[in-house]
Amino acid sequence: MTPPFCNVALPVPLRTTFTYAVPEASRGTVHPGSRVLVPFRKKAMVGVVVEFAENAPQGTKIREITRALDFVPALTPKLIELAHWIAGYYLAPVGEVFRAMLPPVTEVKSQRHIILTDAGREAVESLSGGELSHGLTSGEAAFLAKLKDKRGALLFGPAGKLGADAASLQRLQRRGLIEIRETVLGRSRRTQRVIAWKGGAASEN
Repeated sequence: MTPPFCNVALPVPLRTTFTYAVPEASRGTVHPGSRVLVPFRKKAMVGVVVEFAENAPQGTKIREITRALDFVPALTPKLIELAHWIAGYYLAPVGEVFRAMLPPVTEVKSQRHIILTDAGREAVESLSGGELSHGLTSGEAAFLAKLKDKRGALLFGPAGKLGADAASLQRLQRRGLIEIRETVLGRSRRTQRVIAWKGGAASEN
């Protein structure tokens, strides 16, 4: 049975891996060497599963893998071993080493959109004469009206541009008047670096 956690190498300038929970639905498809999409801070990133773990570090909030990107692991156990050797020898961030070893893949970015729900649309249409209803503040009502004018969708951005702060968005979301959806975007890498193991030493072409 697949252990409940795994350590993932991410392409960030840190010499460490990050622990994620493996969802039940992915426990037959995630393996060491597999590329996975994971949440990292406030964005989505592609990382490589380095190893499984029975337990997570104490005192840390563990997030789940979003999804597996490979049916067959992108890297073999020998290449995983090589990546650790390179990272240790050159004191390099292990996630950057893994990214260099992969063939041209998709660099993943994400965009978040604020979507006006049917309930939110009904709330906007019921507002009239500047009166407040549905327990909304004037700012929240104005934001819903703006969202309706933008055909029901806005790209998530700074509060000043949106006209609503995080607390207001959370209240509107809890009331079912808006949804915040994340869309994963991709762009192809233009270059490829291949690392091969020759005679027990690392070389880069």
